[in-house]
Amino acid sequence: MQSLIEKVDIENITETLVVILDAIKQNADSYTLLISENGDPSFLDRVIMDSYKTQNPKMKELLPTLTVVNHDWFFNFITHGYTSILIFWINNGMKEDSLEVAQFINKLNTTILKDFH
Repeated sequence: MQSLIEKVDIENITETLVVILDAIKQNADSYTLLISENGDPSFLDRVIMDSYKTQNPKMKELLPTLTVVNHDWFFNFITHGYTSILIFWINNGMKEDSLEVAQFINKLNTTILKDFH
């Protein structure tokens, strides 16, 4: 997962997200268990922290006028929103195609970022 997170292009994340979502689908039982009440409560936090380490510097380049605190707010808003979509998708049986979910997330990302450019 870490190697995929490192490759994310924050301005167009569709392709990387499809790869991640397909990997989650292929390992549906494991991911469903990881995010369940009986799963690993630190799993999502680790994913978010890995994302923070690799994506926050890219966000600072992309959004240079934001303060440090604003970057942290922005990052937390984005990652927790995406995480919620993924959890919902996993918990509802991953019925939607990976590309559909990835395009939706990318559209949200594009819409939010345009107001900060």
